[in-house]
Amino acid sequence: MNIAVIDLGTNTFNLLIFEQSTGKILYNGKIAVKLGKGGLAERKIQPDAYQRGLDAMQQHRATCLAYNATKAYAFATSAVRSSTNGQQFAADIERLTGIHINIIDGTTEASIIYNGVKNSIPSLKKEKFLVMDIGGGSTEFIIGNSQKMLWKQSYTIGGSRLIEVFKPHDPLEADEIGAIRQYVRDELEDLFSACNVYHPEILIGSSGSFDTFADIVVRIQNQNIIPGNGFEFPKNILLELLNTLLISNQEQRLQMPGMEPFRADTIHMSALQLEIILHSIPSLKKILLSTFALKEGIMFQILNNQCTWQESSL
Repeated sequence: MNIAVIDLGTNTFNLLIFEQSTGKILYNGKIAVKLGKGGLAERKIQPDAYQRGLDAMQQHRATCLAYNATKAYAFATSAVRSSTNGQQFAADIERLTGIHINIIDGTTEASIIYNGVKNSIPSLKKEKFLVMDIGGGSTEFIIGNSQKMLWKQSYTIGGSRLIEVFKPHDPLEADEIGAIRQYVRDELEDLFSACNVYHPEILIGSSGSFDTFADIVVRIQNQNIIPGNGFEFPKNILLELLNTLLISNQEQRLQMPGMEPFRADTIHMSALQLEIILHSIPSLKKILLSTFALKEGIMFQILNNQCTWQESSL
């Protein structure tokens, strides 16, 4: 039996199809939807974004059928859960496609991401790590090790949301960088307190923006590789990249080798968040990539017979 997992994120709708008997991944793709564009600040999915979301789900359903998936599990995160018309959007998707949408809160999202990340890097043993998953609407942080989760939190500081709230210039002006940086620091006070208690040694960047950071870094290093699970970021090169992203405009970001075009309008906000983490948590000695996130976390729940979410037959 082939099973599909769909992650309806604020920027992208991600689809994973795998074979239940073996765990083999058959398809892993995404559609850039920008569901939160123009509506995060006023907590409403705008009509054009609403239609892009419906269209994307119909495309994903067609892909599921092409890969003979018989069941689908779909999850909506920040943009849907925080919008006044999010429930209606989920209902319209189910009416059009027959796929039920599980709308999950931020802490549940963090727990599922942890489940994906801890299975992505087998070499992790008892070292404490901090997972950072930067989304368009929210950013999740989890402290744990390969055996258990120690702390988790979700913050409404996703890249698209910061742009909606602050409406900064492009490129960012110095006072805007300072204001957004202070805002994010203030939001993350309890994260910094938790890190002072647990002292995580490894930062694991989970999918999304981190995939793009890694793609750019390997090109800076002239490496002919596709970064995968466990890819280690050289800290000095990564910090230089983050600074470049912060002071660049969208056109310059689009010209960077390795840049995914649909991320170019918000990735400088992701860079700002990561820069803050690297400068504020001295216990972090290593930075790794996990290409696994929410949808893989659900996959492992299913493979381990631990999934209790509502499914849809295709």
